[in-house]
Amino acid sequence: MDKVKMSGKVLVVDDTASNVDLLTSALKRHGYTTYGADSGELGLLMAQDKLPDVILLDINMPGISGYETCQQLKSIERTADIPVIFISAMDQLVDIVKGFDAGGVDYITKPFQFREVLARVQTQVTLHQNKRQLEQLYERERQQFARLDEMRTQFISSATHDLKNPIFLISGY
Repeated sequence: MDKVKMSGKVLVVDDTASNVDLLTSALKRHGYTTYGADSGELGLLMAQDKLPDVILLDINMPGISGYETCQQLKSIERTADIPVIFISAMDQLVDIVKGFDAGGVDYITKPFQFREVLARVQTQVTLHQNKRQLEQLYERERQQFARLDEMRTQFISSATHDLKNPIFLISGY
């Protein structure tokens, strides 16, 4: 597969250091800025600090599980829109559905093929970045509309004021 250079930030949360190392180094080779966390608690803190474009999240971790981590991410306004891809050895339908119910946007089972992980990460990073750009564009358009509305209000107010004097003069005759 040709190396496709992408840009974006990816947070990998997994209690197995070798999984974090493997994923972060491979994603770096494809142009991503990567961060690693070895627990759900650390993942929550890093997500709020780094605001990644996507989070790869293991499920079975000591402390809080990946499901709980995802639910907490979705309950925090600052991180609620970050797409979470679960990456786990749990491959039963009930586990996958539970991942989606917790707020995940995708689910990859271990052992994984890196090409599949890369394709899914690319898709979610692109979607997340495009959504952010649309939100920024919407906000600029909303501000421009507000300025135009204010100009319209000022024009109507000025025109009304300027027309009052001649109307009063005419009505006086």
